[in-house]
Amino acid sequence: MRIVVAALTGSLALALGACGGTTADDLAAIDAVTDKAGFSVGLVKHGTDETVVLRVPTEVGLEQAMTTEISMTMKVEAQGHSQTAETSNSQDSTLRITAVEGDEIVVESTIDRASVDMGGDTQSEAIGQAIADGVVGTVSTQRWTDRGAIISASLPDFDVDLPTGSAITSAQMNQLMNQMKSSMEDNAQAMSIPVPVEAVGVGTQWRATAKLSILGMPMKMSTTVTVTDISADEVISDIEQTITYIPGDVEIEGQTVQIKGGEMNLDGTIRYPRTGAIAPLVDMAGDGTVEMKVRGTTIKQGIQMSQVTRRK
Repeated sequence: MRIVVAALTGSLALALGACGGTTADDLAAIDAVTDKAGFSVGLVKHGTDETVVLRVPTEVGLEQAMTTEISMTMKVEAQGHSQTAETSNSQDSTLRITAVEGDEIVVESTIDRASVDMGGDTQSEAIGQAIADGVVGTVSTQRWTDRGAIISASLPDFDVDLPTGSAITSAQMNQLMNQMKSSMEDNAQAMSIPVPVEAVGVGTQWRATAKLSILGMPMKMSTTVTVTDISADEVISDIEQTITYIPGDVEIEGQTVQIKGGEMNLDGTIRYPRTGAIAPLVDMAGDGTVEMKVRGTTIKQGIQMSQVTRRK
């Protein structure tokens, strides 16, 4: 069932965040700045002709319609057995700047369409689509810095009716989804990839780091962006991300889970708009593993995933 939830909420979390791996103290960054969202952002390498300053627009009423597609393959191994599941989800949404309050930009996100493919698992497909149908039309509110870091987010409560005969009740699913919602609100910065204070040029490289906790699991997050091309409309960059799971005991759904460690690595491209848009577009893919122990049983979970966002 966690696979259904991950497929549906992954696009809101930008591949469950962005990523992690090192702390700010480990970085060879130049004059790293910690912003209101808790990100430490600093240059790693200077480029040529650094004259482009990337900032989120402050035009109230500006909208950006976009499509997000996420595909995941999860393999769980325990006690000599393994199980693999494939999921994908597609979502249309509209971002809208509704206000500028001091140094914060208020952005509303409306889900216009959502669909789920559970790889042929009929029952999971029905559950997944019921959840997808339940989120269509919902609106979340986020507060951004002008450098694209999300300071806070208010997401709608989940309240969906699952098909009769589902392996999990509607109440159980809503409780789980709302736990994830609360976790995502507490880690709003994981949904963004901020830009540096300084102007950029081709070859400029910066790194953004932060710490977060998803469903009680502490992680470190690191994103490295390198500018490869600049046009009148956008700044195109390579992106590398790492999520590192911090070992330790956590409480998940009433059970004590020992996180033994793990890491996920993704890479691809990110396109920062220079005009007429609000959020960057990403095209990323990667894989990783996390190992944990539950009730004395060691469980290893492998994940392969890809995410693409594009303007409509």
